Amino acid sequence: WFKTEAFFEGYPHTQLPHVMLWYYYVQLAFWLQQIFVLHIEVPRKDFWALMAHHTVTLLLISGSALSNFWRAGNAVFVVMDLADIILAFSKSIKYLGVSSRICDGFFACFMISWLYTRHYLYGYILHSFIFTAYEMIPFELDIAQGKWYCRELAWLPVLGLSLLQILMVYWFALILRILFRILKGHNAEDDRSDEEPYVHRLSQVCTHVSENKGPC
Repeated sequence: WFKTEAFFEGYPHTQLPHVMLWYYYVQLAFWLQQIFVLHIEVPRKDFWALMAHHTVTLLLISGSALSNFWRAGNAVFVVMDLADIILAFSKSIKYLGVSSRICDGFFACFMISWLYTRHYLYGYILHSFIFTAYEMIPFELDIAQGKWYCRELAWLPVLGLSLLQILMVYWFALILRILFRILKGHNAEDDRSDEEPYVHRLSQVCTHVSENKGPC
């Protein structure tokens, strides 16, 4: 569970299961379309933070694939995705009109999973690139053999992972604001905007059509 040495044993990893390659390409495609989505939905307050996150994520995915750090990249996917799954599920049951107490309970699960995976486990991965990789992988740039770990490039994954951690600390501060709101007796609402982007967009369309006496 915490044996990050496995990320770097036998580096470079050029022979991979097809399912891992497929998983990587799906993740790459997902984050590419997320940048497109950002430009068609109503901007949130954290628009630029999201743009920075998606850009850094795409660079890390591409860079880890190019430099054959697939195992570490896969671990990052896992720790990132768990909290997102819980958040999406909690929002879905909220839209279905489920009791606010149940929604708040799922929000609490989301917050705990975020703290554990995106700060605690993710911290292990970041630590491994700062220390473990330095100890286990010799500095050598040999593109023909898939070796990309040299002094000039070793700092790049550390920088990218650190930037993501900074962004996640920012979002966790927003999560805490929602928690304080719940403790004051309010429901768990997304603190980044007054309404969900698609709901707000639909509201704008309906208002425009109704003003022109057309059906919504």
